Amino acid sequence: MKSGYEILQTICTEINTDFQADTAGKYGDIKFFAGYDVEISNELKILSKRGVKAYPLFAVVMPETHADNIGKDEREITIKKIIIATSAAKDMRIGKRIETNFTPILEPILELFKEKFSENTDIISSGYDTVITSMWVPLYSEDNQQSDQYDNRLDGIKIENFKFKIKNTGNDC
Repeated sequence: MKSGYEILQTICTEINTDFQADTAGKYGDIKFFAGYDVEISNELKILSKRGVKAYPLFAVVMPETHADNIGKDEREITIKKIIIATSAAKDMRIGKRIETNFTPILEPILELFKEKFSENTDIISSGYDTVITSMWVPLYSEDNQQSDQYDNRLDGIKIENFKFKIKNTGNDC
């Protein structure tokens, strides 16, 4: 039985393929991470110390919860949040950030996410149009106005409490 994380990782791989083709690889590969905020933060710090580019980022923030009682053929998955982000220069003003980050990177990744999500055969239904409502400019945490929870200045799109139904293909008793 596939988890929501596995399905989203597959979708991210498909998004990356199309994004690379559409942008001729100009912005690099989309990095996929899943885990709790602290785990994702630690992975990004490791990449940074190694000099590896960590953005654009597609992060699935756990926990993933399941409601198995909706039917024998389907399960409802709720993902705490999904973050699509890229780095932002400290001195970049809003117009430049929209031109540099949102228009060429974040919005196309979001549109590809919607497209690939709707095409995925493991997914039965979703309410993603109602939950994709929060765009962060910039992506800050509440306790640190200099950087976000991942220790970077970011622009991003946050999708909270992402719910969808998937086929229940497991051999549950």
